Amino acid sequence: MNDEYKKMFKSLWLILKTKSVSELNFFVDMPSDNDFASYKFQPSSIQSDWRIRNLEMSEQNRILMAKFLEEMLSEKLPYLWSRLYKRGHNYNTIQFLINITTDRQVEVILSAEYYDTEDNSDEYTVEDDPNLSGVFDSILLLNPNITSAQLDFEGSGDSGAVDSYIVTDNGTYDVPESVERWCYRILPPGWEINEGSSGRFTFDLYNNTVEVLVSENTEGSMEDTILELSF
Repeated sequence: MNDEYKKMFKSLWLILKTKSVSELNFFVDMPSDNDFASYKFQPSSIQSDWRIRNLEMSEQNRILMAKFLEEMLSEKLPYLWSRLYKRGHNYNTIQFLINITTDRQVEVILSAEYYDTEDNSDEYTVEDDPNLSGVFDSILLLNPNITSAQLDFEGSGDSGAVDSYIVTDNGTYDVPESVERWCYRILPPGWEINEGSSGRFTFDLYNNTVEVLVSENTEGSMEDTILELSF
């Protein structure tokens, strides 16, 4: 690290000494597509952590911070993007975190948060579950001309529900109690927990089958330390 960068980090470290915190934190939001690999750090992209109130970085330090990041990371960006991409997640946030500690260390961390959806489907027949006969009969009581019907569900945050109406090829109706009861019994354990899941029951009354599509949501994060330097 050259003297110019050391002077910048020391001036920020002096600010840190006046705060009741163990670190001074900055971050840069990165694009979540291939533009990441050709990204150019700009002074305006340097943001202060919201948890530290009334922290203002001088324009000179912003310029130096962007210059520091460009010099240290620009050649690594294609590799870092490739490594994230190979993990196969759908990223909603990618950031570089710049942390300055009380022991005069600076670390740069690549942080990414993702939100993925995995689809699974099963088919049920009367042979698999004799209770389906009553389910189909309940739907036909709504309208004897119905040949297909769809019923959606959605859950997250430890709550969720099957829709209160069922959409058929011959109109939309309130869900019969027997249909609702069967659907809740079929839903996989934990379908409403945390990020939850959503999906659809598709009733084929011509072939007496039900296809159940479950889209399970998963959320996670990862962090990799890219640089650790003293100043």
